[in-house]
Amino acid sequence: MEPKGLVESFQARFGQKIRAVRIDEIRSNLGIYSYPVIWFEIDREVLHDAVAHLISFQFPHLATISGRDLGKEIELTYHFSIGYGQRRGEQSVNFRLRVPKADPRVRSICDLVPGALTAEREKIEFLGVQFEGIPDSRNIFLPYGMKEHPWRKDETGVKGAWLE
Repeated sequence: MEPKGLVESFQARFGQKIRAVRIDEIRSNLGIYSYPVIWFEIDREVLHDAVAHLISFQFPHLATISGRDLGKEIELTYHFSIGYGQRRGEQSVNFRLRVPKADPRVRSICDLVPGALTAEREKIEFLGVQFEGIPDSRNIFLPYGMKEHPWRKDETGVKGAWLE
């Protein structure tokens, strides 16, 4: 599907829950070909449905979920590709959303994309985001019992026994 058609499909399905859309064209190193990068800014409540809608076109490849502390909110960006591995057929589709630090919850997408588990667990540990419905929320990077979230700007850092 062409990027414009994909965007129109999302806009028809989600309406005002899509806050903004941008399509970039990335050119290869030699300028021989290009591929589209689609950016959706969405409300957190529609993430799960947006991923399901993307799957209805083609099962996507999830590269990662990136996250950053914006002060009062945490921004999450889900980086997908469709047409992955098809010569000159790949499209990057990214969903960006914000969760307030006072209520850092979002629905897990692990039931749709099982490979999201590690990235979601990383965001639990490092940013304190809670994923509703995640099948396993145990720590995999930081020590069990650690309450600090190292990527958050409002936390003062690791203290006590964790430093010894």
